[in-house]
Amino acid sequence: MSDTNPDLYTGITTRERLEHVPYGHEVEWIAWDSDFRNSDLRHGDIIVAVDDKRYLKETRDKEFSMAVGNYAEPAYWRQVGAKPGQQVHLEVWREGKFLSITGKLQPQQFYYTAENRSAMGPGGPERLVNDGFSSPWSGWYEKFVKNASMRLIDPRWERMRINNVVALEEHMADKERVDFLVKNYPGPFAESVQSDWETVRKSLEGFTYTDITEESLEYRKIGEQRAALIREEAEKAQRAFRESLGDRLINPFPAVDPIEGDVTAVAGKVVELPAITMRQFINDLGKSYVVAGSPRDGYYIIHVNDPEMNTFFGTLFRYQGKVTPDIAERYQFYGEIQNDPLMVTYDGRPATGLMLKVVGVMAGQSSVFVDLRNADGKSEVPFAGEEKLSSLSDHTLNDSATPRQVIEAMIHYIKYADKNSWQNLFANWRAFPRFDGPPVIDMSYELPEGSFIRTWDQSRRQILGDVYDARVIYEGPHETVIEEDEAAGIPRVEQAKVIVDHVGKFGNTYRSLSNINVHRKWILQRINDGPWKILELQSL
Repeated sequence: MSDTNPDLYTGITTRERLEHVPYGHEVEWIAWDSDFRNSDLRHGDIIVAVDDKRYLKETRDKEFSMAVGNYAEPAYWRQVGAKPGQQVHLEVWREGKFLSITGKLQPQQFYYTAENRSAMGPGGPERLVNDGFSSPWSGWYEKFVKNASMRLIDPRWERMRINNVVALEEHMADKERVDFLVKNYPGPFAESVQSDWETVRKSLEGFTYTDITEESLEYRKIGEQRAALIREEAEKAQRAFRESLGDRLINPFPAVDPIEGDVTAVAGKVVELPAITMRQFINDLGKSYVVAGSPRDGYYIIHVNDPEMNTFFGTLFRYQGKVTPDIAERYQFYGEIQNDPLMVTYDGRPATGLMLKVVGVMAGQSSVFVDLRNADGKSEVPFAGEEKLSSLSDHTLNDSATPRQVIEAMIHYIKYADKNSWQNLFANWRAFPRFDGPPVIDMSYELPEGSFIRTWDQSRRQILGDVYDARVIYEGPHETVIEEDEAAGIPRVEQAKVIVDHVGKFGNTYRSLSNINVHRKWILQRINDGPWKILELQSL
């Protein structure tokens, strides 16, 4: 049984997209009994015109409430004298193209059981019955539509960083109820719910990749191979370093008393400290130090912000970029004793020790050795064996590369530990239009090296961890966001969006992976037909 309301509807639910160009109303849901279910209308389409009447920002104050999918839509159809069954022509914007969609108007339907109880559709179920589940059908379906809408308007997972594994588990929890609905209340409502549920399931599962082989995963072994090479070079360099010091290298403990002892007798000598962990890095009165020793044996102190230490950490970051991001926070310092005692608070008590100028460091589990005798805190110092690292990336990119090709190159460089080529893909400008006034164009924009190091490190950890590959699945239209104005010195700026699908391993299957740690959406710009560059620095 059913009844109708004389008001006419399209059965579409929308929300205004005020910021979108072109302006319009986005399709959030299409009612299960709407005639537009039989059309090509999709969730996420932007309705920009109805029967050749275009939606305009300038007239939105008068027309907003009566737009298709809004609360006062029936008032618009009364205003234009529409009839039940009348064809409606919608113009929609989808992926950079205008499309025409046709469907029929119909009165709002109300459904009842044979006992005249309110129902979800012809043949049931009753709206207020729960059939043994935790909530009545009306409440469950309202929640189902809300969740399904959120997934279907964002099929590429670009608007929010969802965890598709968790979301799929939550979605699968409704399977029992959907199966019950189809079995016990067969009909168009149940068929529609089952179809929507399946569509969301497939969306959350993402793509399955069958072309990933052991050969295509060889890049994951590069870090191990390079680490083994550099470890061997580190051990050789450390031995040569010790030999070159000769009798300058003395036993560190017991240390000469910095107050009562003859510091001049050991000044200029070099000590090899035992392995230092982060526990021995301290902050005292706003300055950072490394402390080694004990009340019985005496102390040595290193100022963390000394030029040699800055050089060392810069070299260590370069090692992590070229070789592997995984290295134990364990350091064996070689320090030249200075005639400059210092008192700090260590382990809750005063500790007076001899200051050291760092001249060499073995980091990790004998992972990398750095000779700092020629360091001045400004120029780079190589780590042992760095010159033996050949570039494993044979990927070249010319200035005519498309946004898709730029992002594919980025993924390749991350896989094959080519930090310099990766870093060159990012824009060194910022350009964006303003609603009023000239656009903002900053051609001197520059990110600090530390930002690149952190982002690179995270990207390398991802591609060697849970992410087994990354594929470009979408390149959007190239849009001009700033028009050229030669007289004002304003260049033409184009922008494009690229979506990346990250690949995880689930048992023996490789398929789409999304969580808060991966970035799917990438925005690129180019200036005056120059090369496309990635706008925002973000990890893979």
